Amino acid sequence: MYMDTNIAWINVLKQKYGLKCMIMSVDYRLAPEFRYPSPVEDVVRAYEHLIQKIGIQSEKIIVVGDSAGAALILEMLFITHDPSMFEIEIADDNAQQPVLSELPRPAGTVLISPLVTDETCSESWKKNEKHDYITQYTAKVIKRDYFEPTKKGDDNEDEEETTNQILGIAKLQTGFSAFMSPQVLMYIGNYEVLRDDALQLALKAELDGVAWQTVIEDNVHDWFCVREVVKDKMTIIRADQTFADFCYKAIGKPDQEKERAQPYIPTPRSSLTSGLEAVLEEDEDEDEDEESSYLSDTTPSNSSLYDFGLSRLSLDEFEQKSSSKRSSEIVFV
Repeated sequence: MYMDTNIAWINVLKQKYGLKCMIMSVDYRLAPEFRYPSPVEDVVRAYEHLIQKIGIQSEKIIVVGDSAGAALILEMLFITHDPSMFEIEIADDNAQQPVLSELPRPAGTVLISPLVTDETCSESWKKNEKHDYITQYTAKVIKRDYFEPTKKGDDNEDEEETTNQILGIAKLQTGFSAFMSPQVLMYIGNYEVLRDDALQLALKAELDGVAWQTVIEDNVHDWFCVREVVKDKMTIIRADQTFADFCYKAIGKPDQEKERAQPYIPTPRSSLTSGLEAVLEEDEDEDEDEESSYLSDTTPSNSSLYDFGLSRLSLDEFEQKSSSKRSSEIVFV
């Protein structure tokens, strides 16, 4: 988890707009032990948990994912818009099939260096592999470990292929406005191999009516989260400011008076996976001494960090709080 990066996001939102935040990171199952669609199911269930079990309004949710986590976010948006497109496989034939519900769109989506296709033939793949740390070999290993192999035709090993519905969204030509959130922010590196495919997805979504904002800097894959690769730290400061502005606008507060502070200068260090970010209603009448117990005093902005794992109880303390006691305005998941 990119703890320092997340805390930087929290701080800039607090300092610039006075928003309090909570982060919930989705501890989804990982390959090769758990292949597709297990990780997608975990992200879908996490979003469902936020809305249906905890009762967070979708207008206060911003979903965030980087790299392969961004692919999971895109698929989650697609599935929760039309659950009939997704089947959950269960080992026990007598067990009841889990039911997925159609869920409302989040207020916004942040995609960071998104993986949108398993193809590696774009111009940026040809030009940037010498700069980026994502290589053809990396892509091959990810595809091999993540997707269940299938056979086409006879059982000839040379004709093995993989099932990759999760990366099929990039092949869509229209329909993005139906399943995407109304506002999207994407960070991409000019020197990363995934650049052209991500920009192509952005163009198609924009033409389909999605309000899409792209931040592109001369850096490699996942630079917005893996901040050690960024030499010019002003790049990070600008990117964090853009992130805060996007979140503030997405949750519907563009007309309020902006509480601006000195720009927060992040201390770069580590990284995150996939995330959802939920923005909760501000409780202006709540006394500072009555902060909900799920808010941690160890972070600079009175925010808390949770791991969400489907295999264990999670957010119990948060769920037991009444709506009036949930004082965070933003929850990062």
